Amino acid sequence: MEPEDILRHIQNFFQTQTASFLSGQKVLLTSGPTQEAIDPVRYISNHSSGKMGAALAEALLTKGAEVHAVIGKGAVMPSPHPRLHVYPVSSAAEMFAKANRLHPDMQGSIFTAAVADYAPVEAAAEKIKKQGETLQLTLAKTVDDRRSSGRFEKGRTVARRLCTRNRKWPRPCTGEAREKKLRPRGAELPERRRRCFPARHE
Repeated sequence: MEPEDILRHIQNFFQTQTASFLSGQKVLLTSGPTQEAIDPVRYISNHSSGKMGAALAEALLTKGAEVHAVIGKGAVMPSPHPRLHVYPVSSAAEMFAKANRLHPDMQGSIFTAAVADYAPVEAAAEKIKKQGETLQLTLAKTVDDRRSSGRFEKGRTVARRLCTRNRKWPRPCTGEAREKKLRPRGAELPERRRRCFPARHE
């Protein structure tokens, strides 16, 4: 099936649903970048804008869902709505903690946040002064809300994006590559063949 066919089927499906299609359903959404502090004025982050998350939140709201959005600092915010609950966070640890508390009460989860893979082991209490030609930072792997959510997934729906740069697209998302990306994060996979397609850079 070609990408255009997939898109057409998705559009047709949602266009035939009523505005209350997701009425009464609570959906957890993570969006935007995380900021991992180096010192009080510097941090490690990425270029994610959160546009994808904001668009998904607004689409869910139009279908009647109650959206609980955990959003990284500086990300685009969805338009205000009575059923939209926003929880601003900064770091990967904060995003994980908030999502972890909300998750058990949700019927579905969508993880679109661009969570930092690594963070400084310890943030300096004061601004690091410029000394010498180089600066060494010790980084440790961050906790991944998507990777840890699997243990809650019985009876729920979870979705996450796969975004890999510098590869030829479209490409088959099958076998070992698919398992490596999704299985550790608790995502259930049908046995039938799937294809992965790139998302626009946020």
